[in-house]
Amino acid sequence: AIRLVHEELLVQLAAGVSRDVVAQLRSATVYLEPSPENLAMLDLGQDTPDVVGMRVEHADGRSLGKVTELLETPAHPILCIKASDGRQWMLPCIDVAVLAIDEAAQVITVVDDITPFALASDASD
Repeated sequence: AIRLVHEELLVQLAAGVSRDVVAQLRSATVYLEPSPENLAMLDLGQDTPDVVGMRVEHADGRSLGKVTELLETPAHPILCIKASDGRQWMLPCIDVAVLAIDEAAQVITVVDDITPFALASDASD
């Protein structure tokens, strides 16, 4: 996929590409043939849903909290979630952690155990 972050186009490479190869590609020019398949790869942010205020639930239906902010980073967006117990979670918006975003229901479904992916802080932090 290719997406726009802070006025730069970022190319997501296939899994397994080494850091050395990625470093060599920094600022490289990427050419795409104009085709429906290539245009479908472009994610320029037009269909990023407004997730702030959405409820966040685990796949098993337990409530996690509400999205307070969406941080755009070069790697992927980060969901900032305020849990009902006062903790703050930062969860990367990646396929293995975020299972679904239902705009109509205003619900984001995440995996049952987010701890391998998320950072948490206590209410007092």
